[in-house]
Amino acid sequence: MKILVFGSSGQMGSVFLESVPKKFEIIAPLRNEVDLTTEDAIQKFIYYYKPNVILNFAAFTDVDGSEKKPKLAFQINSIAPSIISSCANKINSVFFHISTDYVYNTSNNKFLNEESNINPINVYGKSKALGEKLIKENCQKFIILRTSWLYSNYRNNFFTTISKLIKTENSIKVVNDQIGSPTLANDFIDGLLTILELLNEIKLGYKVNKKIWGIYNLSNTGVTSWYGFACKIAIKMGYNPSEKIIPVNSVNYETVANRPLNSRLDNSKILRVFGIKLPFWEDSFDDFYNNNS
Repeated sequence: MKILVFGSSGQMGSVFLESVPKKFEIIAPLRNEVDLTTEDAIQKFIYYYKPNVILNFAAFTDVDGSEKKPKLAFQINSIAPSIISSCANKINSVFFHISTDYVYNTSNNKFLNEESNINPINVYGKSKALGEKLIKENCQKFIILRTSWLYSNYRNNFFTTISKLIKTENSIKVVNDQIGSPTLANDFIDGLLTILELLNEIKLGYKVNKKIWGIYNLSNTGVTSWYGFACKIAIKMGYNPSEKIIPVNSVNYETVANRPLNSRLDNSKILRVFGIKLPFWEDSFDDFYNNNS
């Protein structure tokens, strides 16, 4: 199986490259090798290599930055996936795309499934939602994985940010009314690899039921708030969270972009179709921290 990976130097791409079995042939162009803002560059690269699978980890994930640079956010999160998915369809490749809990927006406490209303409240969420729509219009064999609150040792994420601030600041304000599940990038990639292994066994879906194509939620199980996650990080680092972490309500925490209050993802569909269930978020974080500290 020949797999083309866009965004290989980012958080998800980095974890994927260190986890993917050697039996797969991986093509992982650097950012300067394929300009994702240029349609011709994308098309030429894909048609030259003709991969069996295309994984798109490339994204403009700076939520506040998206408000300041909406054109770039839509270019990377909407237009580029549209072009890539169209190319994948023409060469009969399977297209994987990573999306986000930010396409949703509800104020209730219910778990969100793949049929829940799409109602993003910021530019980042809107750009990702449009990317999903265009992929569905362009491509027959696609799998979109919506996830939440990704963290790892790579790049900028909540864990790396809080870990630094705890060491340098007397106290940190963290919102306590946005609820979701911190998802370890390694767990997410394990889930993705399970699907790739299945496709490899059945020759890339030529014999597979068409019902597997579509959108899936994939996050660690259990829920907490950003404040709860920050407290967990503080405890593991040997700090008293009551001294370091100050809980604040979203309305009292000024940010450029609004964030959804509810990011609880219902993962029952991916369990039913692929048998994938990621571990409880605290168990994953404990293992992750103990193995990386």
